[in-house]
Amino acid sequence: MILFQLQFDVAPDRGEEFERAYADVFEPALIKQKGFQNVKLLRLYAPAQAAEIEAFATEINYQINFAFDSEASRRVWAKSADHDVAWPKLSAFANFGSRTTPSTILHSPSKIGLSVSPSAAPAN
Repeated sequence: MILFQLQFDVAPDRGEEFERAYADVFEPALIKQKGFQNVKLLRLYAPAQAAEIEAFATEINYQINFAFDSEASRRVWAKSADHDVAWPKLSAFANFGSRTTPSTILHSPSKIGLSVSPSAAPAN
């Protein structure tokens, strides 16, 4: 499985619009793709709240994590007509956006409290 992370700096007064664009446009376009596994939209703590728990300062305030069954499936999504519509509507609200290098998920529990043996890692 491949995990992809998108990070955004969204102006505080545009957060609600960003979240609505995610829920109404980006997520529906993403979840119907072949090989899609899961997605999460994260709103990071506000600076004061982060400082309170001694968290590191960050330039971003939103993160989207999504997984596909393979890098090939993720690339099909990235070149799809759905992506061409959804990405601009979402990224329009961000002052800054970044992508991280996709990661291979080696282990993920199937249910809370239960552990699943990691699948064989790709041979190097």
